[in-house]
Amino acid sequence: MLFIILVLSYDDKELLVSLYDALNSKMYTVAYRILGNPNDAEDALQEAFIRMMKYAETIKAKPCPERAPYCVMIVKSV
Repeated sequence: MLFIILVLSYDDKELLVSLYDALNSKMYTVAYRILGNPNDAEDALQEAFIRMMKYAETIKAKPCPERAPYCVMIVKSV
């Protein structure tokens, strides 16, 4: 994971930090509803943000209104 963070551009890091701040609680709620366990929901959320790092360019290319649903879709797939 550290390698992924190191290769992200400054803009990608800023995007991911802003998405984390904006969507952390919503994505946790979705994960908790699906999994029913707080520890599993936190693990799923962490995995989702790792995947979001891998797809930072794809997320950045999406218009702002489509970013949140795309990120929620990532946590649902985890």
